[in-house]
Amino acid sequence: SMKQFKLLSLYGGKEDIRVTQQAVNSKYKNYTGIIPTDGLYGREMNTALIQVLQAVEGFTPAEATGNFGNGTRSRLKTISEGTSEWVWLASVALTCNGYSLTPTSTWNNAIVSALYKFQAEHVIPVTGKVDPTTWMSLLTSKGDPNRSCVACDTRFEITDEFAECLKADGYRIVGRYLSEPDQKNTAEKDYFKALRTGELERIVSHGLQYFPIFQEYSTELRHFTAENGARHAKEAVASAKRLGVPPTVIYFAVDYDATNPEISSNILPYFKAVKENMHGGYRIGIYASRNICTRVSKAGYAVASFVSDMSTGFSGNLGFSIPSNWAFDQFHEIPGYKGKWDLDRVAYSGRFGAVGSVNHSTGNPQSKITYVAPPNPDTSRLTKIEKVIDLIQQLESVYDKWRKVYQKYAVVLEYHPLSVTQGVINYLAKAYMTNWKFAIAGAFADPFFIIFMEKEYPALKDKLDTYIGNKRDEVADISGGKNDIAHFAYTLYCYAYSNLAPDHWTGWAGDLATGMDDLHKYLQKYPSLDRMKTAYALIGSDSSAQSEYFKANHVSNKLGIRCNFTDFCDDADAIYLGMNLRNASDENLHTLSDMMTTYYSSITAQKRYTAYAQDGLDFSSFKALENSIKAKMYGCLEKILGFGLLARLAGESTDEERDACCIAMAHYLLAKSK
Repeated sequence: SMKQFKLLSLYGGKEDIRVTQQAVNSKYKNYTGIIPTDGLYGREMNTALIQVLQAVEGFTPAEATGNFGNGTRSRLKTISEGTSEWVWLASVALTCNGYSLTPTSTWNNAIVSALYKFQAEHVIPVTGKVDPTTWMSLLTSKGDPNRSCVACDTRFEITDEFAECLKADGYRIVGRYLSEPDQKNTAEKDYFKALRTGELERIVSHGLQYFPIFQEYSTELRHFTAENGARHAKEAVASAKRLGVPPTVIYFAVDYDATNPEISSNILPYFKAVKENMHGGYRIGIYASRNICTRVSKAGYAVASFVSDMSTGFSGNLGFSIPSNWAFDQFHEIPGYKGKWDLDRVAYSGRFGAVGSVNHSTGNPQSKITYVAPPNPDTSRLTKIEKVIDLIQQLESVYDKWRKVYQKYAVVLEYHPLSVTQGVINYLAKAYMTNWKFAIAGAFADPFFIIFMEKEYPALKDKLDTYIGNKRDEVADISGGKNDIAHFAYTLYCYAYSNLAPDHWTGWAGDLATGMDDLHKYLQKYPSLDRMKTAYALIGSDSSAQSEYFKANHVSNKLGIRCNFTDFCDDADAIYLGMNLRNASDENLHTLSDMMTTYYSSITAQKRYTAYAQDGLDFSSFKALENSIKAKMYGCLEKILGFGLLARLAGESTDEERDACCIAMAHYLLAKSK
C-alpha cells in the first residue's frame, strides 16, 4: 500500500487535517474504510468526507458511495447554530479548503467568519450559514449546478438570436475561441468553434462582454511541449489582433488530467514558453483543473485561472481548493440550450475584467487625451478637523476609563479591551466595523464599548456621531482637503493593526475598485462618452464640483462617485499616520490626537499625496506610477490576500475600464503631489 499514516509535513501535510483523518478512521471506518493520516487533503479524503456526510444524512455504509448525487443533495441541511456532527463536518470542510479553523462540533464565530470568506471567495450567496449551495461548494469542485451565474462559454457562434437569449437568462459574459486547428483550410461557415468575422462586434453591440480562449490539441500529454507553447503564444496574439481583441487575459487550455509529475515534465515547460513568447500587452490565463491552474500560477506563468470544475472526475479537482486567482469557474454543461446550442455555465469572480470593446483598426490608434484634473470642492463651510480632534481627545480619556471598569459591562469572560489608541480608532470606524464586508478585512466593532458609550457618555457619543455615524458630516483641513472620519479611521485601523488583507485593499485600492464599477455604470448609461475622459472626470472628483467634461455632455453625477476627493485624502492620511503608529516606540493616552494635531497643523497637498509612495507606489515617472498601481490592483498575491475585494467591488467593469481608472489615478496623484 502507498498509504501514509504519519504526518507528511514536508509535502504540505497539516496537523489539523491529520487529526480529522484519525477521527474519521475512529468513527466512520465502516463507511470510509481506513484512510491515510498524512495530513494531506486529496482525492481519497475528499471522497471520505462525502461518505461521512452520507453517514450523517442517514445512509447505510453500503449506500454511502462517496458520490455526491441527487440522493445526497436531497438530504442536505442548513446549519447556523448548535452542536452536532453537521457542525463538525462543516468546520472540517472549511479547514480542508484552506481556512484557519480548528474542527469542532460546536458552532462559533470562527466558523461564521470563515463561511463569510468562503462564500464571498466562491461567489455564492453570503449568508454565514452552511446551506445546500455551500455544502456542495465545500465538498465538490463544481458546487451547486443550479446556482446563478453571469458568465458562460460555448463553441457556437454568437448570433443576434443567441445573444438575446443569453441576455434574457441573465448572462453578461461569454467565452469564445480565438482559433481552431486547420482554420486556414476551413471555410468560415464550417468553423467548429473559432470566432467568425464580426462576431465580437455583435457580442458587444448586444451589451455583452467576452473573454478569449486559445485551445489547439490540448487533450493529451504529448500536446504540451515548449515548442508548442512558443507557437501557441504567437498564434494566440496574432488571432487576437486580427479579431480586434484589445490587450487582455487569453486563457490557454489544458483539457487533460495531468498528474503532478506530468505537470512538472510537460505543463510547466509549455507555459514557460507561452510566457516567453507572449507580446502585445496580452496576459496569460490558464484553463485547467484546480491543481494544474494553481501550480502554473504559482510558477508565475499565468495571472488568472479559468477552472474546469465541471470535470469532477479529474484527479486535479478532487480534494483541491479553488485557485486563489480564479477568474472564471466552469461548473455545469447545458446540452441543447434553447434546443440549438451547447452552453457551459461559468461562475465569474470579477478578479479580471472581461472585454467590452473591439479594436476596429490596429493602424489608427486613439489620439492621446490630455489629462484634466477634476475641480477641487469648496470646503469653506465645513467643520474644521480640529473640532473632531478635540472630541477624539475626550474619547481617549473615556476609553482609558473603560479599560479599568470593563468587567462590569462585558458579559463574555474572554473579552479584553484594546489599547487606548487601537480601541479609539475601532470606535471611530464603527460604521464600517459593524458591517461584515468590511470587518473581515479589518476587525469587528467592540459591541461592549459601544454600549458603554451609549449608557455612560451619551453626549459625547452624539457629538461624535455627527462625524462617524451612518449619516455623518465631512470635515475640512487648512490645505483645502476633506475627511470622512469614519472612512479615515477604518483605513487607519487596517494600516496600523490588521494583517487580514493587504493594507491598500482596505484603502485606496478598494476605493479605486469601486471607481471602476462607477465608470462601467456611467458608460452603460451614457454610451457616447469617451472611456478615458470619463475616468478622468470621475477618479478623485467630488460630487459638489462637477467636471467640465460632464457639464459639456449633460451628464449628471447621480450615479455616484465612490473613488472621490475625500477618499484620496482619507487614504493618504491613513497611510502616513498608520506608518507613524506602527513605528511608535510607545503609546501614551493621547497618542492618536497628538499625532493628528501635529499632522493636520502643517498639512499640504504635496505632503498628503506623496504619502502614497510609502504604500509602494512609484512616483519616479508617470509610467512607473501607472505600473505600480496596476501591480497592486492586479497582482496575483494581492488577490490571494485581498479576499476577492477587487472581484466584489469592481462589479462588471471591463478590462479596459479598469485600466482607464488606474491611468486616471496615476495622473491624479502626480497632479496633486506637485
